[in-house]
Amino acid sequence: MKISESAIVKVSVCGIFSRPTFKSEMVTQALKSEKVKLVDKKNNWFKVYLVKDGYTGWIHEMYFSDSKILKQTFKPEMFTDFPIINKAFSMLGVPYVWGGRSSNGYDCSGLIQTLMDSLGYQFPRDTKDQLKSKYLKEVSLIDSLESDIVFFEENSIVTHVGILISKPKFSKNSSDYKFYIIHSSGTVKISELIIDRDMYAIIDDKSNEVKLHKIMRFYSNE
Repeated sequence: MKISESAIVKVSVCGIFSRPTFKSEMVTQALKSEKVKLVDKKNNWFKVYLVKDGYTGWIHEMYFSDSKILKQTFKPEMFTDFPIINKAFSMLGVPYVWGGRSSNGYDCSGLIQTLMDSLGYQFPRDTKDQLKSKYLKEVSLIDSLESDIVFFEENSIVTHVGILISKPKFSKNSSDYKFYIIHSSGTVKISELIIDRDMYAIIDDKSNEVKLHKIMRFYSNE
C-alpha cells in the first residue's frame, strides 16, 4: 500500500491510535469494510483519515484487507462442534490490551481465560498457571486438533498462548507443520502458524525466537 491510497478495514472493529503504538491513546475505532485514506506511514503503521467522520490517527497494517490475506477462509459455522472456537470468533477484532480480560481488550492469557470461563470453568489468569490447569492434558503436535490450546516459549519461559482452529498440515518439502490459530496479538485475530523442524514458531510470516512449548487439550471430566 502507498500513501495517498485508500484501504479497507478487514476486521469487525479496530482501534485508531494517537501515535503508531498500541500503548498510545485510542482516539476512535474503525469498523469492518470502512474505507480510510492513507496519509502517512511509520514502520508497520499507517496514519489514516476516516472518510466517514473526519478523524485521523494510526492503524496497524494488519487490519487492512489489502495486506496479507489468509488463503483459507474460516467461518463460525464451521465450528459448531467447538463452542470455545465459536466464542473466540465473536471476539475477533477486539484490541490487544496488556492485562486485559474484557470486551475493551484482551491480552493473550486473558482471552483464553475468558473463553474457558464462558464454558463454565474457572481457569487461571496467567499463562504459566494455565499450563498447569487440571483441565488440560498435553497432546503431540501431530495429534493436535481444533480447539487445542497452544503455548509458546521464549528463552524457555512461557510467553504466549492461543487456540488452534485447524489440524496440522505437514509439508514433506520443508518438514514444517502449518496451523491456524486465534490469539491476541495487536488484536484478537486469526493467524497462520508454522512450526519448523526445530520447533520454532513462525506467526504470520514473522520469524523470531519464539518456540512451541506445548499443545494442550481440554478435558471437561477432569
